[in-house]
Amino acid sequence: MNTCKVEDCIRKLKGHGYCEPHLRRVRKYGNPLGGSPIRLVGVHAHCTAQDCEAPIKGHGYCAKHWQRWRNTGTVLVEKERRGNGKLLEELRNLPESSGCISLNTKRRPTVRLGGVTVNASRAVWILHRGDPGPSFVLHTCDNEQCVNPEHLYLGDQAQNMRDTVERNRRRGDHPMVGEKHYNAKLTREDVLEIRRRHSCGESRLSLSSAFNVSRTHIGYIVGRKSWKSVD
Repeated sequence: MNTCKVEDCIRKLKGHGYCEPHLRRVRKYGNPLGGSPIRLVGVHAHCTAQDCEAPIKGHGYCAKHWQRWRNTGTVLVEKERRGNGKLLEELRNLPESSGCISLNTKRRPTVRLGGVTVNASRAVWILHRGDPGPSFVLHTCDNEQCVNPEHLYLGDQAQNMRDTVERNRRRGDHPMVGEKHYNAKLTREDVLEIRRRHSCGESRLSLSSAFNVSRTHIGYIVGRKSWKSVD
């Protein structure tokens, strides 16, 4: 017999036919059932959360569900963060409009959907048109805060970069000047000139001095590891 002889107790034996908790009560009270009831802890008591068989940590829950219960008041996996449910409801019931529908946020809006944080525009596409898979959800209006489904379309990273160049897109509060991004040292014309001069035999050292960038940067440009959209 490898388990405690007390009825309905399946803990491992400690001594004299009892598990450790019941043995302590025998020594203290002379009765394995004396004193306060034994808390169901350890590997023989399972978490009360649905479909969870992990050992109990506290209040009937395993360590993971107990921590979630302490932080949120619930053990539900799909518990949305505070205020997120209201935002999701707003995205589900967007008004019909031909213009931009922007959320009142300082940065590109995000939302929790299915336990994952995604851009609000992607969440709108999922809610109104289904999962876009690996595709990017892009804007025809170039307004990153816009969530109007009519202003969204699917594309890839290359399309997104082409849009950035072709539409002279603004990034936050910093404009692109001509073909040059606000924090870039080089313009599109500079990149083309660097590649042309390098193909004619000019060294990276000479080009780095002429355009005031490092030789490593020149190497990335001529090797097309950077400025890939410029050809």
